[in-house]
Amino acid sequence: MDPKQPITSPSKVEIDRRMAEWAQAMELSNAMLMAGLRRKIGPDGDLHAAYREWSQNNHDRKWREIEEVQERRRLVSKQILRSGDGT
Repeated sequence: MDPKQPITSPSKVEIDRRMAEWAQAMELSNAMLMAGLRRKIGPDGDLHAAYREWSQNNHDRKWREIEEVQERRRLVSKQILRSGDGT
């Protein structure tokens, strides 16, 4: 990207194309997730329950990751304050 070139917005056609590609990717991702869950629980398993469990586990994992990052940042800040080097 040339910094001397003006930044232009994509056309309506380009925006629509990108949105359609995003929607298709989301649909395919969901189909793959559901197929994986179906394989895991078998043909007679409760797909909705399996999805709820997966979703809750995914949510909990994400929050643990966020908490871990916040804790690392807190420890680094504490070390910086302790060392007196606030730069």
